[in-house]
Amino acid sequence: MKTYRLVSILLCTVVFPFYGFTECGKQQLSAGVAESEKRRPVKVTKPTRAVLSKKVAFLGFVEPKQMTTLHFLVPGKLQTCLPEGTTVKQGQTICELHRDIVKLEVMRAETAVKTAQRIRETNLPEKQKTLFDAGIIGQSEFEQVRMQTETAGAHFEDAQSILQLALQKEKEHTLRAPFSGVLAKISGKKGQPVAPEFPVALLQSSEIVQIKTELHASFAAKIKKGLRASLNAVSSNSQIIPVPLVVTGKASLINPTLQTLEVTLAFQEPPGKELFPPGIVVKGEIEVEVLEQALTISENALESWQSNGQATAFSVDEQGNLKIVAIRVGMASNGRVEIKEGLDENSIIVSEIGPDFFEGLPVRTISSHLDLTEKEKP
Repeated sequence: MKTYRLVSILLCTVVFPFYGFTECGKQQLSAGVAESEKRRPVKVTKPTRAVLSKKVAFLGFVEPKQMTTLHFLVPGKLQTCLPEGTTVKQGQTICELHRDIVKLEVMRAETAVKTAQRIRETNLPEKQKTLFDAGIIGQSEFEQVRMQTETAGAHFEDAQSILQLALQKEKEHTLRAPFSGVLAKISGKKGQPVAPEFPVALLQSSEIVQIKTELHASFAAKIKKGLRASLNAVSSNSQIIPVPLVVTGKASLINPTLQTLEVTLAFQEPPGKELFPPGIVVKGEIEVEVLEQALTISENALESWQSNGQATAFSVDEQGNLKIVAIRVGMASNGRVEIKEGLDENSIIVSEIGPDFFEGLPVRTISSHLDLTEKEKP
């Protein structure tokens, strides 16, 4: 058609030299323009390089970096506990049992140590030896004093051992904070009997928090330390902007029956305590796979797309008609899809597929300036 129109214009020029491109030429050009206007206008583009990532959504809970339950090592009755919400320092007393009996044991042991020490210092062998050498005391008296000194020494060691045991027992009647934090829960009341298996307090660190979530075991090989993640919503604030997270370690299988993994994530920057108190529910995504420089096109450019990766798109042939191109696609992310086969960076494809497009449809191409000049990074 284009060849015929060009020949017609040349004939107008040769056969009707006086007309030139006046009447005859205008008619032919007008016919060409009219035919071009009849063609369907379509936007075309080229594949671009972009960053693609495969993400998995998660639902998790904010937890403190450290959290532990505290138990007494001996049975007894609670005498006092700090109130819930109290901020404590490492080594600070949290709860105490009634210690009347153990205090009496400590006092008795301390008295026994002091008595044995006094007897031993009064009958030092060196002192008695001097008296014996001077003839002030006899052999039998010296031997008696020496035996008393040795006995006092043995009593002193025994008394010290008993005192250490009493002091250790006294410590077991006191709960102290193993690290600085906040008392999230106190389970006992004053006068209540407790046993070693009964948790009395829950202590959690207050400075750094983390997120715990569970995923299916099929992600075990992909969850690694350092993976990027983002927090998109919390139960107390639906308008929160994405907050960057990072996976802190390899996922661990916690339920073989349900095939669930436990994954721990940390905030890349210290979070606000008012936004992320421990126990709050959060939602987010973990990047389990990333392609840094993938050749991509918009998903809107796909004419068909099968689950095995086989797809088709529309291109334009030399005659200006649509033609179908078979391609193979891979990862999809943020409206872009990876091109594995069938296209390169110089390929021209239709950027948006119309509902009535078909192979052989005459079209008039319009460049999609944005896609042709910018590198999109989802």
